[in-house]
Amino acid sequence: MAAITAMERFWTEEPGSRPNRRKIRTRIGELHCSLCTGTIEQALGRLPGVEKVAVSLTHEQALIEFDPDRADPARLIQTLRDIGYTISDPTRLRSFEEEERDLVREARRFVAAVGLSLASLALIARTGSVWGLALVALVFATLTGLVFIVLRPGSRVIASAVATGFAALTLILFGLRAASALGGTTPWITALFAIILVFGVARHIQVMAFQAFRRGILNQHVLLEIGAFAGLAGGAIGLTIDQPGYPTASFFAVATMVCTYHIFSEWLSLIVKTRSSQAVKRLLDLQPELARVVRDGAEIEIPASEVRIGDLARIRPGERLPVDGTVIDGRSAIDQALVTGEPLPVEKAVGDAVVGGSINGTGTLLVRVTAIGEDSFLRRVIRQVEDARALKPGVLHLVDRILRVYTPTVLVIAIGALILWLVVPALVSGHPLVDRAVFAALTVLVMGYPCAMGISAPLSIVRGAGEAADRGIL
Repeated sequence: MAAITAMERFWTEEPGSRPNRRKIRTRIGELHCSLCTGTIEQALGRLPGVEKVAVSLTHEQALIEFDPDRADPARLIQTLRDIGYTISDPTRLRSFEEEERDLVREARRFVAAVGLSLASLALIARTGSVWGLALVALVFATLTGLVFIVLRPGSRVIASAVATGFAALTLILFGLRAASALGGTTPWITALFAIILVFGVARHIQVMAFQAFRRGILNQHVLLEIGAFAGLAGGAIGLTIDQPGYPTASFFAVATMVCTYHIFSEWLSLIVKTRSSQAVKRLLDLQPELARVVRDGAEIEIPASEVRIGDLARIRPGERLPVDGTVIDGRSAIDQALVTGEPLPVEKAVGDAVVGGSINGTGTLLVRVTAIGEDSFLRRVIRQVEDARALKPGVLHLVDRILRVYTPTVLVIAIGALILWLVVPALVSGHPLVDRAVFAALTVLVMGYPCAMGISAPLSIVRGAGEAADRGIL
């Protein structure tokens, strides 16, 4: 019971679709693509008593319907924590500062990953031809440019300094390798970079992959960790056998690059969702915090949350209406564009209804309050917007169905490629090609990484919602 009391602020309760059912709603952080929503739906859906789970990537909320006799809300919330997601109160809007702190954290993680990737690439780059040199230069320039773009919002000077430092470090390592100054330490250096990234910078991915895998869920985190550990295993084999020509450093570099790509997708997802969420918040922040009411013949200013039905609210010229009500005195033109979408101000006189959030014109109005709190027009619109954003459009249901079989399919093909390159050469020449087998499997895992598909459709919808909000469209 104490656990429930302590965690109660992390969810809200709603009536179920049947009398003996309940629903809880909670806000979920660390969602990045449709595979994340699928992971949560599978993990919660397998718990006893849970009947329906709807997770919205665009709204970052989960709506869970369950049998209260068989399922405990605290356990449902704890399951979400166990699989690596953060939980918060769905009724509390996150502040701008909190969202910016998350962006800074993800940006730093991505910059660290790019630095390790650049260093690894400098140690394995092959420049035997003009085209090879051009490709290496293009990759280095692209990654360095990304670092500058990510850090530029904070400080252009810091962004330039970090990008220049990464470029200098890359050139130094590239020059040392070209001059054969590193000798046999190159594989060990790339191994160190890979270990730092996989077990340090990207450790959160391991936690999420482990929690998903032990529940029998194959998602993008599992696929990524299989690819990363395959790269580490391939490199470890090379260090052990010490065979000339074996691409030991390249295996470690693959593990580094795979993790960097996933961290980039996390940062990209977060920045798109954050910017769109802030646009929607600006639109929904229409209702004033204070209201001027007439009580006992005196005009006083009180918090809008303390206004009661039947109170008389005085609205002066140019003010935003804090409440819904009926005009009992005065006449004015009301601008309702941001609330109802009407392009022109609407004349309001005695007996006409007005809605909170709209802007008074040049007249003074005395309004009798008819609706407050969750029953007000603006709050009902906000609630409908939240419900609409929480629903998945048909295209996302299609993406989810594809991704449920996509990851297992990629894993099967990767295993098939591994077995093929081990068995066929062994049958033909008597020697299995271990390096080619591992590289073939890694190629399938890297090229088949599903986050690009899982992130594109939902984030397009999120960005569209943000653009609509910027234009005053609910």
